[in-house]
Amino acid sequence: MGQIVLDIGKMVGCEGTNSGSAWFPLEERNPKKPEGVLGGVKLTFHVLPAGQLPPCLQNEQVQTRDILDGIKGAAPGAAFVSPVTKTFGEELMELMEKQKLRFPDLKIPVACHKMIEQILERGLKEEGLFRLAGGLSTINGLRARFDAGEDVDLSSTDLHDIACLFKLFLREMPNPLMPFAFYDENIKPFAPSIIGTDDWMESFKFALKKIPNVHFELLRQTSEMLSKIAANSEVNKMTVSNLVICLSPNIMWERDRSFNMNSSSKCG
Repeated sequence: MGQIVLDIGKMVGCEGTNSGSAWFPLEERNPKKPEGVLGGVKLTFHVLPAGQLPPCLQNEQVQTRDILDGIKGAAPGAAFVSPVTKTFGEELMELMEKQKLRFPDLKIPVACHKMIEQILERGLKEEGLFRLAGGLSTINGLRARFDAGEDVDLSSTDLHDIACLFKLFLREMPNPLMPFAFYDENIKPFAPSIIGTDDWMESFKFALKKIPNVHFELLRQTSEMLSKIAANSEVNKMTVSNLVICLSPNIMWERDRSFNMNSSSKCG
């Protein structure tokens, strides 16, 4: 099998803007076959003035004058950078740091923002939301598009696909939405008979304030969404207990627990 090489020296279509999209040809390098362009990959780019590259993107900087010379407004020392190229399976705080370039006002990952937005707009009365399975090929396709940095429009996407994609995002977080440290200190040490008591709940609420801000914000928006879904349970059949069963394994788990990613797109 030949090696696939991304040749940034042959970028096409970047003239005239400080930001936009461009196609990079993909070539196959195989001594047994002639070289040829197999296709391309579309990347969104931004040109930043010298000295304004965030620390989190230093490793993503591409110093190629052939590219920069063709982009209007690229002063000496400017940097050609790609935005977030991975959404799923990324540390939440790192993901938020990277997306500041494109979405400085968002307090949660843009993918989560779009999914929650669609569920609140169209899905509060959808029966079996977060319980019924979505389409595997659609979910994988949406994931790939978010990971490629695309501006994905979910307005016509099936709601069960969106719900399953949201669960997939949560359970692929390296550190869960309710972080490992929180679980170790506030869940693991206590017997089941203690969890849920008044004293434990007071301690639990206090401990929640200590989790990282971005974890707390995503947890808050997720909880508000689920509360509104539960308020329509007579129609959607998703009571609080049903939502807890479907969502809690994706929000908090022990350090030594692992998911079978072959079935990670299922809603169960």
